[in-house]
Amino acid sequence: MLDNDGKILNTYELVFSYDGKIIAGTKDGITLYNSNDLTKIINFNKGIEISHIIFSNNNSLLATKCTLGTIRLYDLNELKWINTFKPSYKGDGSNIFFTPDDKFLIDGDWDGNLRIISLESYDIKIIKKYENSIINNIQYDAINRSFHILIHNKGEISYYRPGYDYFSIWNYEDSKFGFKYDTKYINRISNLVRMTYDYKRKRYLDIQKNRNNIYELIVVDELFSKIIKKVSLDVKSSMLTKIQFSPLLNILLIYIDKKIYIINPDEYSITKIISFDGNIRFSNDEKYISVCTSKGEGYITNLKKLLLL
Repeated sequence: MLDNDGKILNTYELVFSYDGKIIAGTKDGITLYNSNDLTKIINFNKGIEISHIIFSNNNSLLATKCTLGTIRLYDLNELKWINTFKPSYKGDGSNIFFTPDDKFLIDGDWDGNLRIISLESYDIKIIKKYENSIINNIQYDAINRSFHILIHNKGEISYYRPGYDYFSIWNYEDSKFGFKYDTKYINRISNLVRMTYDYKRKRYLDIQKNRNNIYELIVVDELFSKIIKKVSLDVKSSMLTKIQFSPLLNILLIYIDKKIYIINPDEYSITKIISFDGNIRFSNDEKYISVCTSKGEGYITNLKKLLLL
């Protein structure tokens, strides 16, 4: 990995492989770079707008999902396309994830279908159907080896039957793709969509607007299924939001309104605000961070250096 700041042009997001050797940039398809010197390796899907990207745990595969919901799979050893999977719902849907053993891809859509795609047979199977619901986000808890699926039930057009958000927690090692349990809590304000999971404290962290259209950090306790903290970010409008938690450094980073908020997760207090027009991603070892500007410029920098700004 670079010791000094590195710059990549024409990218909206930079994602690290698990071993840190490859960086994927998303603009006009997806471009792979060598993390040592940021030299270009290859470009896939030129002309396609990518919304989600994930590396396999063994760094041999890459999966992308475009804004129409189509998933494409690539071989990183031979640098070639493998297969394309058409969506069950024509829309972005949730992000995608490899299972820990890299045998399946997990995908959620806006019709409430949770699907698995076999990476051996390429068969697609719906393993859970959430009626009248949207699957917004999927997170993986590496400590407990479980997936946390964020679902929004649309409710009815009535004050007495509002929509609500809840989490399905799925232990992948359970037989026959059985689900462990569902955790629910009512949210009458708006959908939770920018979720991350603090598995150290077993809390969900999300960004949403309150009744006054002010963005807030929402902290949800998994055990008691309720909101335990709200932190105002004093922002009324934003084109882009991002939230990411670092267990190693014990910090929470929120990017919104061209600022990076650094938050202490012990007290959920804002410790620093850095003005910067960019999207953020940690490397797997959490030593580096990628920051991509709205102008399409990507930077790789040492995370400690960013915190000292």
